[in-house]
Amino acid sequence: MRTVSVKSAINRSSAECKPVEDAWHEIQAAAAEATKGLSSAVPCTVEEPVQIVSFFSHPEMAAAAKPFRDVTVDDVGAVRFESETFVDAWFRHQAMARLCPMLGLYKEAFRRFYELNGVKEMASEINAEFSALPFDETSAIPDVRY
Repeated sequence: MRTVSVKSAINRSSAECKPVEDAWHEIQAAAAEATKGLSSAVPCTVEEPVQIVSFFSHPEMAAAAKPFRDVTVDDVGAVRFESETFVDAWFRHQAMARLCPMLGLYKEAFRRFYELNGVKEMASEINAEFSALPFDETSAIPDVRY
């Protein structure tokens, strides 16, 4: 496997891309190099059931994973779960990796807003609305439940 870096991070939400022509040539060269050893490649296999452990940098991010089915969250921010198939594990992990940081940081921001500004009524209303969001275990992907 070969990889090519086609952009450089500026911050968490933006990046500087390489010129398209440079990136294209690098991708073509890496693909050509990767296919040279194709005949000796060994396919990757995954033992099922699959166990996933994810670590979040903030406790509120990890805590946001609690509504997901069969998830345990420990004191150091580790989120653990097991899935019968790799596909199910992959989609559950992706859902948590994308949602938990946002939900956890929003909840932490509301908590700090409440503590620092003293606008208790407004913060309580926002927190109540956030906590009341419906949680739907269904998925558009067959055999995957969050």
